[in-house]
Amino acid sequence: MEEKKKRISELTELLNRAAYAYEQEDREIMSNLEYDRLYDELKILEEETGIVMANSPTARAGYEVLSELPKVRHDSPMLSLDKTKEPEALLNTLALFVIISPTSPLPLVAAWKSFPSR
Repeated sequence: MEEKKKRISELTELLNRAAYAYEQEDREIMSNLEYDRLYDELKILEEETGIVMANSPTARAGYEVLSELPKVRHDSPMLSLDKTKEPEALLNTLALFVIISPTSPLPLVAAWKSFPSR
């Protein structure tokens, strides 16, 4: 159990550093693939142990907003898949997009991430 607590602490610190670098400093210290892999590892450890640190990226709802960034109003809601890996979740989000914005002249944009087999 102590090893898992230590790993949770390490992952939390590393992922928070990566998120800060990406969101606040506009630089990457690891790839999206590596971030997602470490995030998933942390989430599994938290579920196994019941330990979620107060500063865990799995408990964070967003990020600190930089005041110098311009505010943009979107004609349609910006929807997120929250790193879904399930086809059903993708289909549900696409259906929601059609319900919310059935006449939107804007194209729907999605980015596919390919992950190597584990």
